[in-house]
Amino acid sequence: MGSFFNIDPLSEKYAYQSHYNFSEDCVINSRELEGLEKVFFQNVLFKDERFQKAYQAERQTTGGKEFSNTLSSQNKINVLYTNFSNTNATGIAPLINNKKEFSDISKDFKIGVSAKEYDKISENGSKKIQLIGVSFGDKKTPAFDVAATLNHEEVAHSTEVIKKNEEQSNASGHKSYYGEYRETSPEDKAVLTDKKYEGTKANINLKELEQILEKPEK
Repeated sequence: MGSFFNIDPLSEKYAYQSHYNFSEDCVINSRELEGLEKVFFQNVLFKDERFQKAYQAERQTTGGKEFSNTLSSQNKINVLYTNFSNTNATGIAPLINNKKEFSDISKDFKIGVSAKEYDKISENGSKKIQLIGVSFGDKKTPAFDVAATLNHEEVAHSTEVIKKNEEQSNASGHKSYYGEYRETSPEDKAVLTDKKYEGTKANINLKELEQILEKPEK
């Protein structure tokens, strides 16, 4: 199941995989990024049209493409997208090193992913997990807001982590994304309109999302 008829043209980069398989033979609960490396989704996200719309839009941004390329260039970290609750944050992006950390984060943020699923996603503990969580809040939250949160968690807090295979501080991620050290994130409206954010990764990516999705209310 999930196999190609022809050899994958990128097969030499992924000697640990078959030449023919798609999504690393995990087609039920994972998806390939741009036809490259697989990512995993909590089941509820597969069924959420708003998330899928946001996810597909975010994949088209500059930051989304860089994240995809970064993920596909390594084989030490797998990515899990999940919904979460029990916090005021709209997004989280912890790097999970082992099953205990996974269990603690699952309880703290109520992400609803079992230990058995951890074994599958981490490939029995052989890989770390970069968790990217989105808290939907109100079901009427626009797809733009969900996509903006995804972009923030991927670009500010995950791309460099995957490149270096180590956690980074919240402030340093924001420095790269917003152009300034800060512990909290500014409003999307400010990123789009305030001149001090012009040309930053955040500004560029949110403007791209504006063009792909409906514009957020000003």
